[in-house]
Amino acid sequence: PKSLINKFLVVTSLRSRDEEGSMSERSALLTGQPDNGEDGPEWAYQDDRPNAMSQSINNDSLEASDPHGLDNSRNSNMSSLMNVLKGNLGTGILAMPVAVKNLGFLLGPLTILAIGCIATHSMHLLVRSAQYLRRIKRVSYLDYSQVMYEATLQRFPGRDKLANVLKSFVNVSLLITQIGFCCVYILFVSDNLHQLVDCNLQPGSSNWDVNIYKVLVMVCLLPYVFVRNLRLLSYFSMLANVMTAIGLVLVFTYCLQDLPDYREYALIKPVNLWPIAFGLIIFAFEGISLVLPIESRMHRPEEFGGFTGVLQLGMTIVTCSYTAVGFYGYLKFNESVQGSITYTINDKLWVYQLIRPLFAASLYISYGLQFYVPAVIIVGWANARIFGPWRRQVAEAAIRIGLVLFTFAAAVVVPHLDLMIALIGAFSSSCLALIFPPIIDYMVFSGPIVESDDYNVTDEPGSSSASSSSRNSACSHAKNLFIVSFGLMGFVIGTLTTLISIVDTFQQSSNSTAPFVCSPPAHLAGATDFGDL
Repeated sequence: PKSLINKFLVVTSLRSRDEEGSMSERSALLTGQPDNGEDGPEWAYQDDRPNAMSQSINNDSLEASDPHGLDNSRNSNMSSLMNVLKGNLGTGILAMPVAVKNLGFLLGPLTILAIGCIATHSMHLLVRSAQYLRRIKRVSYLDYSQVMYEATLQRFPGRDKLANVLKSFVNVSLLITQIGFCCVYILFVSDNLHQLVDCNLQPGSSNWDVNIYKVLVMVCLLPYVFVRNLRLLSYFSMLANVMTAIGLVLVFTYCLQDLPDYREYALIKPVNLWPIAFGLIIFAFEGISLVLPIESRMHRPEEFGGFTGVLQLGMTIVTCSYTAVGFYGYLKFNESVQGSITYTINDKLWVYQLIRPLFAASLYISYGLQFYVPAVIIVGWANARIFGPWRRQVAEAAIRIGLVLFTFAAAVVVPHLDLMIALIGAFSSSCLALIFPPIIDYMVFSGPIVESDDYNVTDEPGSSSASSSSRNSACSHAKNLFIVSFGLMGFVIGTLTTLISIVDTFQQSSNSTAPFVCSPPAHLAGATDFGDL
């Protein structure tokens, strides 16, 4: 059977690889690589379509199936829930108090809840469309960009150029986001080392500039980024998760003590601060690129969506956690809260002094996993144009070193990278989390619904108004239009407002050391108020 032949080709291609190791959960999610378990659905790796596009998608799945030793185990519902939490509940939670600061004591938490609900619904739309497309196309896995490609062809048959443009836009947005993570990680770690050594351990005894710490961090990262064994990276990831969890417990413990009187707090802030807060919040919920890999690796993927599914439960926990930290963080510190809440905690008690080194070490460790995604994409692009094993090895080494140097240079040249990452968040995350999913849903379900022996739209988890015999209703189209309009408004206004803030900050940086209003994007919470350093 063709399915067995395809599986044999996958195994053969895997054995020819030089690199071994197991895919860590986080890296598997970020890279969007499929799981080829024996217990997969019957339609996996079948492609009876005669057109060239079907073969291209199937070949992409075969080539990307397991370049680094993907294990064949399926994840339970609990394991998938943990993946959803780890993929969304990151260090970005530390920037939520600043989002509340820019919105107001009342409007801030309500906005976090509202955007969390919209982002969660967009995830449901993407999962629903992906499940439908991969079943009618009879492929085992489609990542975010491939879903966009197939959805475009579903609505506009024969428009390959348009489909490729939209697919490339998705990939570029993901690359910008991941490289932005790495830039801010260098800033966060180096500034924490600077504060820890010069301000706490040996106050006044060292006159090292913060850029010296950036050089030290960069030198330490160079050998680290050559770790390509994802099993080893997964161990580092587990350690980083433990550090982050301990740090969050300490932050919550500190914020819940001796709460001040809130009656004089501003309930709603000026409108000109709202777009920056939008960028912070939407960046915090930019985990939509993880939902498809998580769902594809589940033992029972049909239990991922829906109102009682794994995704809904996980995102409910994430949204409530972001809202709670934003609310209590702002309640504790009011207007004195800085870019990351960790920089506002100056308690001399040793247990709270652990907060900064814990998060700094966690982000340093996480750099390798965040770096893995753009490195694999760019190296794969280069290998398709370079022939010969020796040349490919040299090219890969040059690319990895070049990416580290680029992130280091960005951290040195643009020391206020929090504003730059806020710009990236408003630009790319709005597209990934809010604009693209409703458009995909429209393109997939606005035309005739294709029937399949093993698929019925009404069986889809999270499906709303679509049925096996009808398209999306007018209400569904209106809802999608509202989400796209909301995302476009945040995209345009958030980008322009952040650009203005960048210009103003650089004009005032030579004459002022006041804390910046804009903080690092919420998924990172990496940069601090560099003027205070």
